Amino acid sequence: MEGDRFLNIPDFLILYFEEIKNAYSECWPLMETRGDQEIYSAYNYKFILCKTTGMGAFFRLIRDIYPLIKGLNSEIEKREKLSNLFTQIKANEAIELFSKEGEFGRGGSEGFQVRLYRELKGRYKIE
Repeated sequence: MEGDRFLNIPDFLILYFEEIKNAYSECWPLMETRGDQEIYSAYNYKFILCKTTGMGAFFRLIRDIYPLIKGLNSEIEKREKLSNLFTQIKANEAIELFSKEGEFGRGGSEGFQVRLYRELKGRYKIE
């Protein structure tokens, strides 16, 4: 039924961000213990992947990436497609790309998000 297609959105978003985390684990925030809680902290985080610039760029990429996987039937196929796409950027390249000291780490403005989006789209060869 076409009227319930929106129900696929949460499943897609979970897979999408899990595969980003898997592909760029070196750039993902580390859990810290504070008292009796495990939390992610921005204080010791040296990357922009999970900050405004990185997340803004990856949210923009959804409109390019979703059409590539929406026709796939199984979660395994979708994960493989996302993984193959995201691993086109190798770990050492991701560390440089998402570093706070890198080209996109100098600000959180929309302009940086758009520039990073274009960079990612080009590296993933999405046209």
